[in-house]
Amino acid sequence: MIGREPEALTPAQRIERVLGGQRPDRFAYFLNAGLHAAGLLGVPLEDLLSRVDLAVEGALLVQERLGNDLVTSFLHAAGEAQAFGGEVLFFDDGPPNAGTPPLGLASLASLRPPPIDHPALALRVEVTRALAARVAGRIPVAGALVAPFSLPVMQLGFSGWLDLLHEAPREAEHLIAVNLDHCIAFARAQLAAGASAILAFEPLASTQLVAPRIFHDLGLPALRRFGAAIGAPFAVSTASAPIAAVANDLVDAGALMIGASDQDDLVALEAATSGKAVILGNLNGLRMRAWTPGDVDREVRALVARLPASGRAVVTEHHGEVPLAVPFDTLVHVAQALRRHGRLPRRADG
Repeated sequence: MIGREPEALTPAQRIERVLGGQRPDRFAYFLNAGLHAAGLLGVPLEDLLSRVDLAVEGALLVQERLGNDLVTSFLHAAGEAQAFGGEVLFFDDGPPNAGTPPLGLASLASLRPPPIDHPALALRVEVTRALAARVAGRIPVAGALVAPFSLPVMQLGFSGWLDLLHEAPREAEHLIAVNLDHCIAFARAQLAAGASAILAFEPLASTQLVAPRIFHDLGLPALRRFGAAIGAPFAVSTASAPIAAVANDLVDAGALMIGASDQDDLVALEAATSGKAVILGNLNGLRMRAWTPGDVDREVRALVARLPASGRAVVTEHHGEVPLAVPFDTLVHVAQALRRHGRLPRRADG
């Protein structure tokens, strides 16, 4: 299995170099194929995402098969809406979705953050703890959450959140404040359980979804306070939306890592942020569905040529999670190609 192959650096050492601004032996990568673990273990997807033991075994099996430089305790975003009174809709062929939005305008005034021992949150914390115990010192564990400005999409619905932003700004500010308290507490719990860093999903940071002024006035200050409060490295992902227009804002808010879409120029992004952030990206999982082994080699070579020569990058799927429609064998070929072509320093021919 790829994860058992001897290398000059352990995943933890490689990620430490990447975050610290030193050149690693090769480009780090994290092919987040958590959903594929159900098939590898031969269990229903709902069981995988609902039980600590299966989630941990699945994450470790994926890491061993692909040789990822990270593991994550992230299961699905819908659990965070569930903690606020929502429901989770499970499917056999893809990630769970949040059900009917649990909040409305009338409920916001009395809204408080959910307790960290809520089953949906406690599950993630326990997965983090169990993973960290199994990989201690060898592989970093990444925690994750939905950021304060984007979480309302599941709490109110997309249109409901946009309406609130434009028609009831005070209530919108209150909801962001409640979500910020929740995110800080949830991040701290994951960090205390052994996570090395936190990935904050903030798709509404994208200028394609929300007017830049609104995010700058409401979302960005919340991210800045979040980073200051957790006192640990954090990443921001816009979940496959182009990030160039807000990259410097996110770095100024304290993000050490930023997720780039397949539409972003990674070298230009590093230059624009003065090399202050590690670039995460930018494989497109939807395109990977049809890749042949020959496609994989060509696409990975092209990707490596687009990566910053500094090595301050982690190759990931740009939405955050590899779709189940991508064959696992394709991911094995991608991992092998990344190890073959992604060594540093690169030769002039790539």
